[in-house]
Amino acid sequence: MTFILSAKQLIFLIQEIRDILPEADKDHTTRPYLRGLVEHRLTETEKKFQASLLLREKLKNVIRDWQNKPDKAPTVHKVSHLIQGD
Repeated sequence: MTFILSAKQLIFLIQEIRDILPEADKDHTTRPYLRGLVEHRLTETEKKFQASLLLREKLKNVIRDWQNKPDKAPTVHKVSHLIQGD
């Protein structure tokens, strides 16, 4: 049970956990398989992290830009301009 909880924290899919357990029960080494899964998760996490950093910077730029604009009822064009940064 501890393994399953730890695996879930590392974002292993249920099917991946199901694939690992029978091999471990047969005393087969699962380390190469697990290493591959963890490396794959790390790559995915890095990509999501970089995308989040880009989004964060874009949001900060939008807020900075909005601070210099007057507060009044916007037209559709102005709302589009604010969001798209045109």
